[in-house]
Amino acid sequence: MSTDQDQFSWAVKNGDLKNVEVAVKADPSLVKKTDANGRNPCHWAADYNQAEILDFLISKGAKFNDADGYGITPLLAAVYENHVQAVELLLKRGAKKDAKGPDGQTAYEAAEKEEIKKLLK
Repeated sequence: MSTDQDQFSWAVKNGDLKNVEVAVKADPSLVKKTDANGRNPCHWAADYNQAEILDFLISKGAKFNDADGYGITPLLAAVYENHVQAVELLLKRGAKKDAKGPDGQTAYEAAEKEEIKKLLK
């Protein structure tokens, strides 16, 4: 991963929308790049509950239904981490609820929080 990609992933994970916007303006392809594990910026944002970043990335064409190298979609990542805001945003944007993770469970089956289960019904 390049230094620019490292800085971009840090900004995504830490909710630094200003620097994410600047980076994407300079290199729009960043929203579709993946790391060594097949994770794209939507995975990172979902892991860290950065709903505002997720919304921006999706608006710029980021792929939010793609599974990473482990078979985990951004929606599943948000569910695994119990991130209600990220789950809600992804569902509003059209994330596929029926994708199964590496354990064979859907997001609904994997959800632990009732609030997330209600969103996934």
